[in-house]
Amino acid sequence: MHIDIGLNTCCFTRRWEEPENWMKLTKEAGFGYFQLDSDMLDPFFSGDKEYQVNTAKEIKEYAEKYQVKGTAYYTGTAPYRFHGIAHSQEAVRQVMKRWIQEAMDIAGAAGIDKVGGRFDAYSVETLADPKKFERQLERSVALYRELAVIGKEKGIAEIELEQMYVPSLYPYTILQTEEYLKRLNKGNSGCRLSTTVDVGHMASGAYGGGGQDLLYEAWLEKFAPVSQDIHLQQTRRDKSSHNPFTEKCNQEGEVRIERILETVRAGHRKYEKEPLAQYLPPVKQNLLILEYIPGTTETEEEILENIGESARYLRKFIPHGGIDL
Repeated sequence: MHIDIGLNTCCFTRRWEEPENWMKLTKEAGFGYFQLDSDMLDPFFSGDKEYQVNTAKEIKEYAEKYQVKGTAYYTGTAPYRFHGIAHSQEAVRQVMKRWIQEAMDIAGAAGIDKVGGRFDAYSVETLADPKKFERQLERSVALYRELAVIGKEKGIAEIELEQMYVPSLYPYTILQTEEYLKRLNKGNSGCRLSTTVDVGHMASGAYGGGGQDLLYEAWLEKFAPVSQDIHLQQTRRDKSSHNPFTEKCNQEGEVRIERILETVRAGHRKYEKEPLAQYLPPVKQNLLILEYIPGTTETEEEILENIGESARYLRKFIPHGGIDL
């Protein structure tokens, strides 16, 4: 089992426009992998198809030049704001399905074989009616399985559905996530359907959550074996701050890299005995992807300093080239 660190490019959005800078700054900061945030290159909002494909090819070119590797194309703010796949109306679901298909094309042109993030949110009206929720859940599962087949045809190896911490962003508990992954992958003939764990997404206490669901360690021990990309942020356990790993943020936050490595290792050691193992084989590596979302008023100099300091801190635990657990 190999483990290394990477950077989600969301810290560059609305700041740097040129793909060469995205790759150059990632490398100079000290990261060997990048996760491409869709707000940098969106299927609906970033020019036309020709521009998108050409820009994706530039990303691939400069990634090779600066020796950083793309791990996944990930939803940014735009698609995250919509009901998407979980909308009650077919027309809306089909538009998000098209967004994902076009995202796959961008990923492929950029030399990336995974897409992930959040493509759905269940409405208050749907959640209030158990029968309506179950019908919508069945539609969502069917659509993701259909997209898995499409993804496989397009050369996509995996669709990663990020775990969250509120009822509208189902699944938001450990048990729900395990059952959801079984449901998605049982008899799946397409590409792999997995999850992405975020160490800051443990704030479900506001919705009555408790116990293991509030512990990032519990989530990692359960799902790190099937979650190649693990979102990393410094935060307290009652919120999702998306702070960097600077000295100041480390003092205020509760995420500890030692604990992450311990629980990832523990999860892999026992995974073959987990019920989920018959549906999803374990991943061969875990990438801790820094998902640092700067405030609007942070300067570009501050952003670069923060990602650089974060990488230096993380490299104390995971040296260049990664480590084997």
